[in-house]
Amino acid sequence: MLRHAYGAQAADMEAAAVARGAQAHGITFVCTKAISDEFGFDLPPIEGFIAVDGQFRQTRFILSMIVRPWLWAKVYRLAKNSAKASKALCKWIDQYNHSDERYEPGLQLRVNAR
Repeated sequence: MLRHAYGAQAADMEAAAVARGAQAHGITFVCTKAISDEFGFDLPPIEGFIAVDGQFRQTRFILSMIVRPWLWAKVYRLAKNSAKASKALCKWIDQYNHSDERYEPGLQLRVNAR
């Protein structure tokens, strides 16, 4: 709905919730994210592979996917997109850390991974 209503390229609910909490307490909030899933990308089910401490259970996930070949293409695409997003995020952080400019309200630096 957000994409069509506002022409949004991305919708981020997690950071928006944290930003609202920070704003309510007068705390400056800065967020940098890299998005790995495209609009309409149907993520394979991964909820069952997240441990209570938030860690991804990679071995368990791989063993589960081995017997589900119909999900291989999605998992491959997700892994490829995640690697691109991670690389773009690292590039942005490196640029930010080596820049004389620092965060100013409303400033957005964007690195396109495509």
